Amino acid sequence: MEQWQDALLKAQESPRCGAKTRLKTACKSPAMKNGRCRMHGGKSTGAPLGKKHGRYKHGKYTKDVLAFNKRINQLMRDARQLAEEVV
Repeated sequence: MEQWQDALLKAQESPRCGAKTRLKTACKSPAMKNGRCRMHGGKSTGAPLGKKHGRYKHGKYTKDVLAFNKRINQLMRDARQLAEEVV
């Protein structure tokens, strides 16, 4: 068997992505190390979080601050409701 034929057989036997396509069939593209093809879970995981991000200016909208603000707002609503019940 010639070298190119051997390489073709190995390529055909490689693991496949298997993600569902728009046609509800399994993707037939070769998978990468993460088990998905370049279209269904490629290298990029999105922009870095926090100060590593190039456009980071302040911490006003970080996950921690947003969770803290949500908790404070809930406490304020509870306090208002309690004050209405007391009066």
